[in-house]
Amino acid sequence: MDMKLQSRRILAQETIEDVQPDKDGQITLVSEPDAERVFEEFVRRGWTDGLPIIPPTERRVRRMLEHTRRAPDEVLGKMPPVDVDITAELVAINAVMAGCAPEYFPLVLAAVDAALDPKLNFRQAITTTFTSWPVMIVNGPIVRELSLNHGWGVLGSGFRPNATIGRVLTLCATSVGGLRPGLSENKGTSTPLRYGLCIAEDEEASGLTPLHVERGFDPDDSVVTLMEVANPVTLAYPKVTHSATPVGWLGAIARSVAEAILAESAGPEIGREGTKHLFMVPPLMAQKLAKDGWMKDDVRHFLYENARMPRAEIHRRRTHPGMPQDFIDEELRIRYETVPRWVRAQMMEPEHTVLNELVPMMREPEDLIIVVAGARVVNCMGQIFPGHDHFQQAVSRKVEI
Repeated sequence: MDMKLQSRRILAQETIEDVQPDKDGQITLVSEPDAERVFEEFVRRGWTDGLPIIPPTERRVRRMLEHTRRAPDEVLGKMPPVDVDITAELVAINAVMAGCAPEYFPLVLAAVDAALDPKLNFRQAITTTFTSWPVMIVNGPIVRELSLNHGWGVLGSGFRPNATIGRVLTLCATSVGGLRPGLSENKGTSTPLRYGLCIAEDEEASGLTPLHVERGFDPDDSVVTLMEVANPVTLAYPKVTHSATPVGWLGAIARSVAEAILAESAGPEIGREGTKHLFMVPPLMAQKLAKDGWMKDDVRHFLYENARMPRAEIHRRRTHPGMPQDFIDEELRIRYETVPRWVRAQMMEPEHTVLNELVPMMREPEDLIIVVAGARVVNCMGQIFPGHDHFQQAVSRKVEI
């Protein structure tokens, strides 16, 4: 048995020293592992995210595994950054530690499966110097079944399913993958997203096509999608009212979207093929869009055409005297471009360069992933999560109950 796993089991072994009736006459277990002692030991060993944990006793882990057909020793893949085999049982241990209810476990497994897909490039997402982290977006019937939040405070605390499910991925990377700030993780300041962000899409309120259907799944499928993004930027635009128009709304936020992508996305990689940005639309805005005949694709194309910055501004922010036009990583055989390809084409030829030309901040409209979430009120603002590219894509997995 893996020594790390064995140590956890010894620490968390259940001991029932005394059974007695409580004041209501119900039999209760009065002696389980001391949660504080287990927490302190797990912190000392670097197995937590710093927050309190639920001791992963065999009983609790067994209850978690009862919600999947997978064998406990089935290997899901290698958990970065140290590439240790992660089994269904190890995921269950971390789900218990995170505070998940057993019925969350199929969704947790699907999320870990998605994280280990090479297309997401999870290793780079969690170890890069950039302040990005994978977020989870949940669609389908499981949203209602687990009471996942997609409304008031969707990006904040206070909702057990969102908080604990989102937390599992960080715990797995920490306790199994050996993720350590300053050692295997190079984020100088890191990001609050590191604690784990799991949101659900408000499919009922909007009338727009849900994300999982856009990605080829059936409406009745429960799906989790992972993508690497940076910290969200609030899009301040006029309150959503019945008199406002989609063009008015989107026109008001287009410059903010462009600024956020230019400012938050990593300089050398901005616009490389694969970069995805997450646009969170408030429900009332989504309703108005649908009522006026707009679809998500219309929104994408509008922002592609209007979320632009002057070519000279991109050049000013992305280069400085003495900076080479490319950075080449000989070990990885990767060329990091200082300026986006579609900007370079003319920029490298001064006689053809139009410095005041407005350049799109997305390589193509499809680089914008749109979800509907937030409170169903007029003062609910939208959010843009700029993406960061390490040759990664958004990855979706169907939840297998």
